[in-house]
Amino acid sequence: MGRVARPRAPAGASGFDAIAVALQELRGRAGHPSYAEIARLVSDARAASGVPPGEARVAKSTVYDIFRTGRQRLDSDLVAEVVAVLGADAAEAARWAEECRRAQQAHAAQESAGVRADLPPEEHFVGRDDHVARIAAAEPGAVFAITGLAGAGKTTLAVEAARRLLADGRSDGVLLADLRGFDADLPPAAPRAVAAGLLRLLGDSSRVPGDPAEAVAALAGELAADDPRVLVLDDAADTEQVVALAGCNPSGITLVTSRRRLELSDTDTIELGDLDAADAARLLSEIAGHSDDATDPAALQIVTATGLLPLTVSLTAGRMAQRVGWSMADHLAALAERPARLGDDLHAGLEASYQLLAPASRAVLRQLADQPCADLTLVQVAALTGRAESEAASVLAELRELHLVGMSGPRRFALHDAVRMFARDQAIELDRPSDRVAALGRLARHLLVMAWSAHRARFDGVPWEYQPPDDLDLVALDDDEGRAWLADNVDSVLAIAQSGARIGRPLLGCELSGATTWWLNHTLRLHDAEQLHRQAIAAAEAGGTDRPGTSMLLARARLGLGQTLAFLARFEEAATVLETARSELVAADDAGGERKAVNALSVIATMQGRHDDAIAGFQRAAELASRIGDLFGESQAVDNLSVVHHRSGRPELAVAASRRAQALAEQLGDLDQLTDYVLNMVDPLLAMGDATAARDAARRGVDLARRRGHPSLPRGLANLALASEALGEYGETRAHLLEALDNSVQTGLRSGQIEILTELGRLDLRLGETETARGHYAAAAQVAEESDIPLGVARATEGLGSVAEASGDSALAHRHWRRALELFEQVGSEEAAPLRERLRS
Repeated sequence: MGRVARPRAPAGASGFDAIAVALQELRGRAGHPSYAEIARLVSDARAASGVPPGEARVAKSTVYDIFRTGRQRLDSDLVAEVVAVLGADAAEAARWAEECRRAQQAHAAQESAGVRADLPPEEHFVGRDDHVARIAAAEPGAVFAITGLAGAGKTTLAVEAARRLLADGRSDGVLLADLRGFDADLPPAAPRAVAAGLLRLLGDSSRVPGDPAEAVAALAGELAADDPRVLVLDDAADTEQVVALAGCNPSGITLVTSRRRLELSDTDTIELGDLDAADAARLLSEIAGHSDDATDPAALQIVTATGLLPLTVSLTAGRMAQRVGWSMADHLAALAERPARLGDDLHAGLEASYQLLAPASRAVLRQLADQPCADLTLVQVAALTGRAESEAASVLAELRELHLVGMSGPRRFALHDAVRMFARDQAIELDRPSDRVAALGRLARHLLVMAWSAHRARFDGVPWEYQPPDDLDLVALDDDEGRAWLADNVDSVLAIAQSGARIGRPLLGCELSGATTWWLNHTLRLHDAEQLHRQAIAAAEAGGTDRPGTSMLLARARLGLGQTLAFLARFEEAATVLETARSELVAADDAGGERKAVNALSVIATMQGRHDDAIAGFQRAAELASRIGDLFGESQAVDNLSVVHHRSGRPELAVAASRRAQALAEQLGDLDQLTDYVLNMVDPLLAMGDATAARDAARRGVDLARRRGHPSLPRGLANLALASEALGEYGETRAHLLEALDNSVQTGLRSGQIEILTELGRLDLRLGETETARGHYAAAAQVAEESDIPLGVARATEGLGSVAEASGDSALAHRHWRRALELFEQVGSEEAAPLRERLRS
């Protein structure tokens, strides 16, 4: 095969498909060698470089895969090797690898979205009354596309209309998604990511379908079944991004904003431009503190000069408010002398406000625009700017007066996107690159310190738990303070994690991954956790694994990814990642990390019914934890051992293991773990026939959960119901289950709802109430279908089969059971075996 002259990396290639097409073109220029030939050449090159024979060989199918479009990820090292054998030199191959990494990072960023379930603080709103009235009078299912220039008030109108719908009782809530269509730093949010975020707000913490259409369909099902809500899809990039999302709210009103005209069917379009001059003068007068002068001819002349866009009018009014004692005529006279300061486009208005700032305030505005977080607290602004909090507060007050900085929530400061774009351009033009990097580094360091401080508050005194980087001085937080900080700031942590390369700290993502994995998993922000781990791994690998500490942090990030994938029930992928992480952790002599990897692999074995493997694994995890004095890890492994003993029909061993785990948790003083361990003992006690002891354990667990605000409360109530049923107290059984169901609904715990509805169906069937049982099982199946929880669908469907059998319809019963069996087998559940035997009999 001949060498090819100067093969070039697909510079600026947009995603994996563009890279695949460029690879196909490169192969064509090389004479179309077969994939087998390319694989042989890569294998030979590896062997020649000293790679062991067992690792040097690359399969033809693996090579073929990187030439395919439609990929979700690419092996950047393999791409570099392939282009090298197709004729690229080392520098060109490195550029190809870099393009792959950029595409991976862009894809990861696209798979996140900012969502909220409330409205931002009220702002001055003048005019647009006809638009608000149109929206307020719309029928359920209506979609409005609000389009116009930046600064035209699109988002303000959408928020005001939503507020009106809520006030009129037309809606019971609001969902707001930032689609990032014109974000300066991040790509537009993928529809699936938006659907996932909104489902999480609606209380669905289960796995979201990977297919975008299915994810949007899941959201549509959830919104159709829920009370009517206003859905605000803010800052759409184009029609393609929003076309599916716009039609998924049949019971409420949907408002879409965009700077582009959107070609959406069955949509009422509202195009915004300038305010009416009289309305603009009223807005100007209200903000400037001249409310009595709204009809002053000078006010009309001033707003006419601004171009009448709401944002520009607001900025002009903010400047006017600083000139205490000036009349409208005075302001107009100043405008006549310096007309350029009040130009008729948005940039001129922003420039005029910017020039009015003190130099220090201008610098702060540029720094606020030149960082990736959507909003910041005062403390974070102080860290970013390197100023004392009092000084930062003074500057922010000045910026707020001029409407250059707004409030996204209590004590959180944010920039309008137009202001951000303007100020970032100023930063690029005026600030030294080294100073910009230093400011971003200060913010990243602050967030890193706080994330690790919250981690220490949770795991203080736990040996072999992840330790913070040596160069951080942590702050004193208690556990509640740490959790509260993470709840308020985790989105900023996720945003800053991508900045490691820019600030010269390539392991930043890994460091943040190590600090926050526990919290993201505990709060079931699993897709955010997956994104963070993947970004951390990609950044660490891009920076080179020869840096001190890289191998350990990379292994721990891989461990975190494996744990998250296991939570998401992606067992095969999780096991592969965890095995790699375990090998790396063993090589690094990280017994604590090895313990976590072994524990996670054993959980997967348990879920797949491989009980002997699970028992051996949990015993190994407990031994590792005991050897290093890790009571937390030992108690966790022993409690997991209790669970698998119960599942394998050894209740006495399960109870003994549970009591040991509880003793370890009490010794450690960890009431959260103790709550789970106490509740896990209920089932084996019932299996032993000791219903009284089971009820006592369930009551203790419920009491602990209530006092701690623990998410296991619904499970505890369900366990208490089981114990009451075993004692023949059916009235109490139903009462406990209904309370558990109510708590699951209030907390949005969809998996809990499915489990409890299924238990209610089983209780109804036992008491001979077949129609009530059918209703509960059907409701459980529906929630599980909407939540994409196949195991829940299988259990509910098996229950429907039992109802059909009790009603004398054996044919229907077998149809339900066959479908349930297919689902059990699909997820690899051990529950398939007894149902298979039931069908045979």
